[in-house]
Amino acid sequence: MPNPAAPIPTAPELPAAVLFDMDGTLIDSEPLWFDMEIATLGEYGFALGREHWAHVLGQPNDVAVRYLLDVSGAPLTPGQLNERIELAMVERLGEGIEPVAGAKELFAELDAAGIPAALVTASSRRIVEACLDSIGAHHFRLTVSGNDVVRGKPHPEPYLTAARLLGVDPAHCVVIEDSPNGSRSGAAAGCRVLAIPRGSSIDPHPRITLADSLADVGLATLRGLFAAEDVGGTVHVDGAVQVSGAVQAGGTVQVDDTGDIVHAVGADEAEDLSGAGSARAEMDSAEAADGIDGPAAA
Repeated sequence: MPNPAAPIPTAPELPAAVLFDMDGTLIDSEPLWFDMEIATLGEYGFALGREHWAHVLGQPNDVAVRYLLDVSGAPLTPGQLNERIELAMVERLGEGIEPVAGAKELFAELDAAGIPAALVTASSRRIVEACLDSIGAHHFRLTVSGNDVVRGKPHPEPYLTAARLLGVDPAHCVVIEDSPNGSRSGAAAGCRVLAIPRGSSIDPHPRITLADSLADVGLATLRGLFAAEDVGGTVHVDGAVQVSGAVQAGGTVQVDDTGDIVHAVGADEAEDLSGAGSARAEMDSAEAADGIDGPAAA
């Protein structure tokens, strides 16, 4: 568990951790996913056009599958369709997939600097396991899959969970993402987000910085994300509180169904949270850790 009394790192020491998305960020798997979806639905006479890609890009599997069933009318349950697509993907990923340009170099910099990394993805545990050999399991202190959280991206739970298990403040982390939902999740968790958009535009946000390619990103780039803003505090956007250094270990954030922060407090103020229809993500919940792989499993 993080130590709330530990000194806050100064900007040159940040980031305290780097949290990577997987599909589309570290491996160019999004086209493969869509190819598997096209092939599977084609067996039922539906031609899935490229115009549907934006509706499934970066979405949790359950959301993407519901969309695909709605537009195709395929005579399958969500579980059946998801199973067929995932089995096809596991087989394909088992053949190997090359990390995107710049990934190996960035990992080398982080490893040399002793900065921990985590993999945080909406994909299932078996998809993660199928990809780790290609990406390099040894680079990650832990992995968080879609099976390991209750609320997936754009909810902040995936990134809050990774930060808590690493023992670091989310405000001291950098999230590297490619999708609108993933970027929103990282920003709602209070992290600095470096987004490399693929296929869908990402809305402006004070905690999100855009890059053209991971090949353009080095440790100096990540450190620079902390240079323009003092460590700690909050950023206010359109009346909503975006989490920053105010949320320490044991603190709580309250979010709405889209992942927006509507209230944030420290551990000593957690009892003040209220509001019908809003979800709570508690950073000190031990239940969120169940089934999440640490270094030995990765």
